[in-house]
Amino acid sequence: MESVMAAGFESFIRLIISLLIFLFVLAACYFTTLWIGNFQKGKFSKGNIEIIELHKIGNNKYIEIVRIGGNYYAFSVSKDHIEKIDMIDKEELQFPEQNSIPGKENFGQILEKMKEFKNQKEKK
Repeated sequence: MESVMAAGFESFIRLIISLLIFLFVLAACYFTTLWIGNFQKGKFSKGNIEIIELHKIGNNKYIEIVRIGGNYYAFSVSKDHIEKIDMIDKEELQFPEQNSIPGKENFGQILEKMKEFKNQKEKK
């Protein structure tokens, strides 16, 4: 009986150790990804070129609004070709708030939006 309990306790300890190793690896992956993302963001946002907005219009076809220096341009971008459409005045553009840019929201903001969406869907 005692050896059965010892084997059960040993299995429980192995489970806890495996869970801790899994959590450590998960945290390491999260922080590494966060660090790499911030590094690339800092590397690409320090120049004179910034992608303001990107809109997909088809398979591998996009329209981009790009700031180059102080000027704004619309580009047509496909897999093999980039073409300047026109120059745009800054006054014609609508800049969204920093928190409403997709990909710039934190997890709490996204979760709240999903809860609101679910509540609206249940009311209908």
